[in-house]
Amino acid sequence: MRHQLAVKTKILQPFRELLESAPDAMVIMNQAGEIVLINSQTEKLFGYDREDLVGHSVERLIPARFQDRHLDHRAAYLSDPRVRPMGAGLELYAIRKDGQEFPVEISLSPLKTTEGVLVTAAIRDISERKRVEGQIHKLTLEVQVKEQLQLLLDSTAEAIYSIDVNGACTLCNAACLRLLGYSRDSELLAKNMHALIHHTRPDGRAYPAEECKIFQAFRQGKGTHVTDEVLWRADGTSFPAEYWSYPVRHNGRAGGSVVTFFDITQRKKSEEALRRSESRYRSIIEGAPYGIYRVDQNGRIAMANSAFAAMLGYQAPDEVLGLNTGADVYLNSTEQQCARDYAAEDPAVGYEAKWKRKDGKTITVRLGGRRLPNDDELPGGFEVFVEDITAHRSLQKQFEHAQKMEAVGRLAGGVAHDFNNLLMIISGYAQLLDESSADPKKVVEYASRIQDASSKAATVTRQLLAYSRKQVLEPTVLDLSHVVKDLAKMLPRLLGEDVETVLELDPQVGTVRADRGQIEQVIMNLAVNARDAMPQGGRLTIATSDVALDASYYQGVEVPPGQFVLLAVSDTGIGMNAETQVHIFEPFYTTKEAGKGTGLGLATVYGIVKQSNGFIWVYSEPDKGSIFKIYLPRVDAAADSDESLPPVHAPSAGTETILLVEDEAVLRNVCRVYLESKGYTVLEAGNAKEAMKICQSHDRPIHVLITDIVMPGLGGLELAKSALEMRPALSVVLVSGYTDRALDREAISFAKFLQKPFSFDALARTVRSLLDNNREILLIEDSKFMRVAVQRALTGAGYTVHTADHGEAGLRAARETLPDLIVLDLVLPTISGLDVLKALKRDAITKSIPVIVLAALLEPTKEELLNEGAAACVEKSDKLLENDSVALIHTVTQVAGKAKASRG
Repeated sequence: MRHQLAVKTKILQPFRELLESAPDAMVIMNQAGEIVLINSQTEKLFGYDREDLVGHSVERLIPARFQDRHLDHRAAYLSDPRVRPMGAGLELYAIRKDGQEFPVEISLSPLKTTEGVLVTAAIRDISERKRVEGQIHKLTLEVQVKEQLQLLLDSTAEAIYSIDVNGACTLCNAACLRLLGYSRDSELLAKNMHALIHHTRPDGRAYPAEECKIFQAFRQGKGTHVTDEVLWRADGTSFPAEYWSYPVRHNGRAGGSVVTFFDITQRKKSEEALRRSESRYRSIIEGAPYGIYRVDQNGRIAMANSAFAAMLGYQAPDEVLGLNTGADVYLNSTEQQCARDYAAEDPAVGYEAKWKRKDGKTITVRLGGRRLPNDDELPGGFEVFVEDITAHRSLQKQFEHAQKMEAVGRLAGGVAHDFNNLLMIISGYAQLLDESSADPKKVVEYASRIQDASSKAATVTRQLLAYSRKQVLEPTVLDLSHVVKDLAKMLPRLLGEDVETVLELDPQVGTVRADRGQIEQVIMNLAVNARDAMPQGGRLTIATSDVALDASYYQGVEVPPGQFVLLAVSDTGIGMNAETQVHIFEPFYTTKEAGKGTGLGLATVYGIVKQSNGFIWVYSEPDKGSIFKIYLPRVDAAADSDESLPPVHAPSAGTETILLVEDEAVLRNVCRVYLESKGYTVLEAGNAKEAMKICQSHDRPIHVLITDIVMPGLGGLELAKSALEMRPALSVVLVSGYTDRALDREAISFAKFLQKPFSFDALARTVRSLLDNNREILLIEDSKFMRVAVQRALTGAGYTVHTADHGEAGLRAARETLPDLIVLDLVLPTISGLDVLKALKRDAITKSIPVIVLAALLEPTKEELLNEGAAACVEKSDKLLENDSVALIHTVTQVAGKAKASRG
């Protein structure tokens, strides 16, 4: 090995001097990678002696982490040796004897000898070049970063600058130059920014640097924020600014600060405009004559003006904040929810409510407002405007009272006029009758004239009672379409050929509870009124329909919400102006010529509608006709059947004893004479006290008590009750021209009623009906055939029969008509007969009415029915359909007789 190396050394001897003169480290190695020759630069670069390298593998100069890779590179190169100059782009590292790695560049060139190919490597240390390149790269990056930072800063709208610890500007962006009035950054860089832009306070006093908030940022090591100070421009002018100053740290120490600022001139102008606007609106709210307040969704007052506080009796708005309107303001807390519903549906619609003041007084207010949106500070709350209308309502009541007094005056004048005429007629014919007593024909004629005048007076009286709502109605369940259709048959004769009658009737219209005769009078009065408004002819339209109304349907007319049946009567006549419409329902108010009308037609309509729990509304314009709309409450019941057969009319004469009580002596006398002419014995009394004495002292039976309801002292109702306690079998007839209260259910249960003026024939029939036990029976039966058969049998026996085709209708009819007896089918739809029986016996009004049950009886069933309060049971069979009603009539007679006897 040494011999081979010595040979190669001898061969390379001529290159030694050449290698020594090279500036780079030179290493020659053979194909085995052994070093055969180095120069002195190699010894200096790597720290080895020549003997330490020659004869050793070249990998000694390669770091261990690269040696495996180097072996592959060397083998590849020797397979195709060629010149490879330095700077070929290879990143190479070498290692010194002391283990220090350093970057190198290496050039390779093959050397052919007789001993084979040798490889010469020139190695150059590039550590210094790498260091310089790194510095250059770092400086380049810093320049790029600074340029990018400056670009970023210049693109922002905020003005930004930085200062060192001495306050000198080290950086500024374009916005900063623009706001301060400079054109180049050189005008600011290295300048003391406090002295340049922050030297004077807003009030003109000097601003010492030691007090500057910007400097405090790095002196105290924490950021500062100033919302309103002034900064000074290059031209000496100032502007308001908001700024932030944050310290900049170098190696843990403050090296200055970065300042960001805005020109807030526009913002201050906007704030001032907003302040002035708020002041204006606050002035409007505080000076408003109406109360204004806001509440949260729980009703707590969050804002209020002075008018609202004063309205409730408080000195200042602060005193009402936090009050709960439901508990502390509304007299009735439920009204608060009603007001909210109104505001939610239609903010423009006012709602009236009662409020309570701090001093306990009650005021009437009108409210309007809106629900607050979800993005409001009081989501789900309300903003409310309120007006105290207490004084207004008081004035309105005074005005209404004045109008009523005017109407009463007109009423009194009208009544006096009409009755003076009638009295003159009666007085005149009475005088003629007295003078012509010898002429039978004239007697009959004059008596007939007197009767006609009396009938006219009775008509006026009935109209007055209808207007005043003092008449006693006989309500039934009506189908208005059916009533109109029946009545329409006679309208053409009443209206004339030049008036066309059009019916627009809903065949499925709901039912109402009203007196049929009175409803027919309403239609007739409106039809006649329409005829008079169409002197040249025209069209009369009568329509019916179902409607649903809410409480805000008509302003100015108080309308309860609910289901109604509408009866509309319209014409194409001359119409009315607004002034006429205000007065049309007043008695004796008429626009017709003298002698062409009484002035009671529409007043009567108004009274009947009101007494039937309905309301009437009119709309009209001159030359455009009129429409009257009548709304009657809809009832959930079938219309009363037309199957009822006429009751048996009892003879009008008799021999029984009657106690007649009437405070008007002349009327009492004429009634006594008539009754005595029919064979009755009549006992007279001028008041209740006299009547009670007769009841106590008379030693013979008294069969019938006929008494006026309205009398001085004790009234007729109280007299009847007291008389029945002494004489339980007594039959009672109550008589009155009007009643200022509804007859109670108890009175209806034991008495018949006659309204003055009545005919003597009606008086005789009523008395005879009571004496002959022509009692009223309610039949509750769902089968039409069975209902007709039983009704016919009972009517033939002298009873008046009312019918109902299901349990609910039967219960209502029992409460309203209070019959003397009820015949009840056990098997009914919806509600069974047993449940109807239980309901009748639980009800204080109907529990005393005896009930006969029709059923296919078994002993357990009969026992249960009797235990539940049935008076008797009758087996229901086909015999009733075959007119075999002996058992039924016998049972009814027995039960009715016991009921009458038990009243004592």
